[in-house]
Amino acid sequence: MSYEEMLHSILLYRAMFGMTTMPTVDVSDPGGLVKSQAMQTPDKQVSFTMNSSQASRTVSSKILDQYAGTGVNHIALTTRDMFETAAFIEKQGANTMPVTANYYDDLAARFNLSDETLRQLKRFNILYDEDGFGSFYQLYTSMFAGRFCFEIVQRNGYQGFGAANSQMRLTMQARELN
Repeated sequence: MSYEEMLHSILLYRAMFGMTTMPTVDVSDPGGLVKSQAMQTPDKQVSFTMNSSQASRTVSSKILDQYAGTGVNHIALTTRDMFETAAFIEKQGANTMPVTANYYDDLAARFNLSDETLRQLKRFNILYDEDGFGSFYQLYTSMFAGRFCFEIVQRNGYQGFGAANSQMRLTMQARELN
């Protein structure tokens, strides 16, 4: 959405639903910089992120222009077993967005993950992050109609929203939009 619309939406969601904002994150998109604002209800049962960019070539700006307005880019669903869910998705013949090989090299350098875990992450195109509270897994389906995908997440105590993986998600989406 436009930055002005994002500011109005933040005020609306705070006033109507008592939502709180997380710190704003600037995310590097292949087409420019994206401002990302996560919001959450007090009980943490509903969370979402709004994105805005003034750069015309970012994923969010392309979708905004192509569909003449804001909309939902992806919906996150939770799972208790990411690898089991990824195997099920694969068995159903659904496609996931491919992750670059160097992403997993970076994970190996940043985290103490076993070779088997890294192999499974790579096999299923699963993104990974950790914070001081736990671990986080993310998987994105391929985009439907060039604008929408599902995100499957597994939180093991993790408190964030996967900001460390946002650039990879945007890169994957940009590839699918071209």
